[in-house]
Order: sequence, then C-alpha cells, then structure tokens
Amino acid sequence: KKALTFIQPKKENPFIRKLISLVLTFAIFLAIITVFIWYVAPRFIANIENLGKVLTGYYNSIDSLIQKLRGSSELFNSIYTSIIQNDSGTEVSLSDLINQAISSLIGIISSASSYIIAFITTFVNEVKTLFVGIFLSVYFVYYKDSLIEQIGRFSKAFLRPGTRKYLSHVVDDIDIKFAKFLRGKAVDSTIVGIVLYICYKIVGVPYAEIFAVIGGVMNMIPVFGPIIASVICGFILLITSPQDLIAYIIIVVVVGVIDANFVEPKMLGDSLGLKPVWITIAIIVMSSLFGIFGMFFGVPIFAVIYTLVKEEVDKRVAMREAREAYEASHAQAEQNTENVDEGAVESEDITKDSENAEEVPTSEEEKLNETAENAESEDNK
Repeated sequence: KKALTFIQPKKENPFIRKLISLVLTFAIFLAIITVFIWYVAPRFIANIENLGKVLTGYYNSIDSLIQKLRGSSELFNSIYTSIIQNDSGTEVSLSDLINQAISSLIGIISSASSYIIAFITTFVNEVKTLFVGIFLSVYFVYYKDSLIEQIGRFSKAFLRPGTRKYLSHVVDDIDIKFAKFLRGKAVDSTIVGIVLYICYKIVGVPYAEIFAVIGGVMNMIPVFGPIIASVICGFILLITSPQDLIAYIIIVVVVGVIDANFVEPKMLGDSLGLKPVWITIAIIVMSSLFGIFGMFFGVPIFAVIYTLVKEEVDKRVAMREAREAYEASHAQAEQNTENVDEGAVESEDITKDSENAEEVPTSEEEKLNETAENAESEDNK
C-alpha cells in the first residue's frame, strides 16, 4: 500500500504549474532572440555590407562610363557640364557632389543635437517600456485567474446584466480574433521565411538572409505584404545580380501559391471571417490611419468591428422580420374574425327568413279554418 501510494501522482500544485509555464515561455522567447542575434544578425549585417560594396562598385562603374562618354562625345560632355556646374561656373565631378552631400548631411546632424538628444531619450524610454512590459507580462500571466475574478466582480457590481454580457462577448471576440490571427500569422511567416531561405541557398540566390527576413516579416501583412517584399528584393536583385532574378521570381511565386492555398488556411482557418475585398479595405484604411501599426494589426481590428456590426445588423433584421411577421399574422387574424362575424350575421338572417317562411302557412291554415267554421255556422243557421 505504501508503494502504491508513492507511485500515485500527487495533487497538482497551481504555483508550480504557473512557474513552469512562465519559465518555459520566457526561455523559448530568449532562445529565439539569442538565435537571431548570434546567427541571423551577423549574416544579415554581412549581406548588407556586401550589398553596400556592390552598390559602390556600380557607382564607380557609372562614374568611369560617364568619363568615357565625356571623352568620346562632345554633345554629352556639354550636357553633363551644364548639369553639374556650380554657380561660379566651375565644373564639379560626381564624387565632389557626393562628398558635398555627405558634408551637408554631417552639418545637419551636428546642428541637430537637440533632435539627437530627443532620439536618445526616446530610445531609453522604449527600453524602459520593454522591461516594464516584460514585468507586467509576468505579473499578468501569473495572476491571470485572480485578475479575471476581480474584473468579473467589478463588472457585476457596477454594470447591468445585459451590458456585462455584451462587454464579455466583445472581449471574447477580440481575444479570439487577435490570438488566432497573431499566432497563425507568426507561425505561417516563420515557415515562409525558413522555406525561402532554404530555397535561396539551394538555388544560389545572393543575400538569402536579407531576402528571407524581409519575406517572413512582410508576410505578417495580409495580401500586400508578400507583394511589397517581392518588389523590394526583386529591385535589389535586379541591380546587384540580374542573372538570378528569374530563379528568385520562380521561388517567390511557388512558395506564395503554396502558402496562400495550403499553409495559411490551415494556420488561420476562418478566424477573421472576412472576404478578400474586406481585408484589402481594412489594410488600406488602417494603414492610412495608423501607418505601419495599421498594416500589421489593422486586419484583426477591422475583423472585430466587422463582426460586431454584422451581429447588430443581423439582430435588427431579425427583430424587424419578426415584427413584420407578427403584424401580418395579426392582420390575418383580424380578417378571419371579420369573416366569422359576417358569416354569423348571414346565418342569423337565414334563420329569420326560415322562421318567417314557416309562419306564413300557419296564417293561411287559420284563414281556411275560419272560412270552414263560417260555412258550418251558416249551414247550421
């Protein structure tokens, strides 16, 4: 018995369960950040440096081409000289123009110390907000049940039952829409980024890390995100390595079709409840109102608003249809009552006519009897 008691599982401790969940959640989060910093970020920076070197080489090639054209064509030389001459008539080379632009930029930056201080202050505040958010997330996750209970008691004390029920429905709808959208889109975008990276490496497309990160991040924006990522990466590839552009287009099209028809429906399902036209309108409207935030989170916000408006419209339409059905049935009942009353009046008239018809022969018989009695009395006389 003691052995069986030892083998039997002990009662679950909610403190241990919450502690383990918190540790696992933040451990996974820190592992993702660590992998990004130690593996993705260096490759990303190396690709950016390589891209800068390539663009510098293109600049040198363009500069040498311009110098050759100036030496071989007087017309081009005169046009170029008229374009790049300064106010004093002295000719300015392309490198001088770039150096002047850099010097002007440095002067603007040095004179804008107040803006730099404001930027540093904003950055410090954002870092502080990040740590506060982490602390609050720990607090909310650990004391979630007690917070929900307190909010429920507060709403029960100060709100009517109908209002409390409606607000609870709205909060549940927001939680479902945002949770499903963000969770599904995050997983889907991660899969897309990894698949793009593998395909780029297999085919040999340059800047695979940059293109994969851009493709995965922009995939969080429905409809327009993959298009924007494809245009940006395609333009970079057209400048730096045009021979790989066709392979890049094929990879993007194939991965996009597979993701749109198989992966994304499995991840998201019908969590938004929006048709493509409404998703497009949501992105356009929310991005114009809230910028980048609206592009990433405008669709679930619009989905919540659309669901609430649709429910209200359906409820009002159902009430109006029920009212119209009630009025139609009431009018039909009144019509039936009138028909019954008319039938009763007609039956009463028929009854009276029959009684009058029965009374007429009786009076004739009485007259005949009186005539017979008069005749007998005359005979007796």
